[in-house]
Amino acid sequence: MQKIMALNPGGANLHLYNAREYTPALLTRDNVILLGNPTSNPWFDLFQDRLNFREEPESQIESVVTNNGPTAHEGATYVPTNDIAYGVVALMPKAGHTGTILLIEGTSSKATEACGSFLSKEQLPVLAKLLGTGDSPFFELLL
Repeated sequence: MQKIMALNPGGANLHLYNAREYTPALLTRDNVILLGNPTSNPWFDLFQDRLNFREEPESQIESVVTNNGPTAHEGATYVPTNDIAYGVVALMPKAGHTGTILLIEGTSSKATEACGSFLSKEQLPVLAKLLGTGDSPFFELLL
């Protein structure tokens, strides 16, 4: 969370909410960053159908990442182990293109934190270079 706050040092337009305190009205008016996963943050459910990589709970404790459109060199399912965790980072337009939504989710809290670190100020130029400068700033990554 501190690294996200550092992206906007003044913080004048940055507001933090617990998922339980967030409301649909805020979703329609603000750009949004959602942290967690579909199990810990129910707001993720609103956007899962727009993702290629979806974190899906296998049980109350474990989840897997399903790739809904695997290419030749991608797996259809990514199952975390004790040593390997997965995260999904996606920047997408809000409905009606009235703003953006950044999803940062992981199969564990450490994976979610790693995804946030990947998006730190130092990594943003690297990410922009990897993604190119196409017509759309939107992306989805499996880390």
